[in-house]
Amino acid sequence: MNRFDDFFGLETDEDKAYMTFTFKNNGCSTRISNEYPYDCTWKEVLDDVVKALEGEFGYSFSLEDFGIYYDGKDKDE
Repeated sequence: MNRFDDFFGLETDEDKAYMTFTFKNNGCSTRISNEYPYDCTWKEVLDDVVKALEGEFGYSFSLEDFGIYYDGKDKDE
């Protein structure tokens, strides 16, 4: 990948998924820029984000109780 492709959002490999995550706090930042196979799951992507945040904060946490919001999510059905 050309070094300017990421900057302009011009990834050339259509068979891959790309994720860039940056966390900034008190003048420090953590940045991850990963590529995944086309058929990756949300869990694979979120696990990498969680690892970056755990390293920044120095403790672990679980995302099992979190998810994407949708209308009616909190209703007992």
